Amino acid sequence: MKRRARTAGRPCVTPTGGTVFGAGISVTGSHDTCSVLRILAWRVPPYDNGCYLIVDDRHEAIVIDPSMGERLIIDALREEGAKLVEILNTHGHPDHIYGDAQVKEATRARLAIHREDARRSRQNRQHLGLKSS
Repeated sequence: MKRRARTAGRPCVTPTGGTVFGAGISVTGSHDTCSVLRILAWRVPPYDNGCYLIVDDRHEAIVIDPSMGERLIIDALREEGAKLVEILNTHGHPDHIYGDAQVKEATRARLAIHREDARRSRQNRQHLGLKSS
C-alpha cells in the first residue's frame, strides 16, 4: 500500500485560519479516506522559537520543541482533549529544551531527541539548573 497526501484527487491539506491547520493522509486502495491531523503552531518568546503540537483523530499528540511554551502546550492539550505521547526535540539547545521537564511531568509523555544531542541536552539542563527529564 502506498501512502500519499491526496484524497479524491485533491491535496488533503486544509487551512482553517490562524496558526492551526489540518493535514490529511490517505491510503490508496479500496478505501480512499482522509485522517485529519490538527497542527497548532506558536512562536514562543523570548527567542521566537517555533513550537508545534500535532494531534491526530484519536486525540493522541506529539509536541515538537516545547521551548519556553510549556503552559501553552498544557493548556492546548486540555482544550483539544488530547493525550501527549511524545515530546520531540529537534536539538539540545537550551531554548528548545527548557520546557521539557514541566511538560513531561504534567503529561508523562516520552522524551525523544537524537542520541548525539542527548548529551548536550543533559549538559544544558544542568547549566540552567533544570530538572532532568
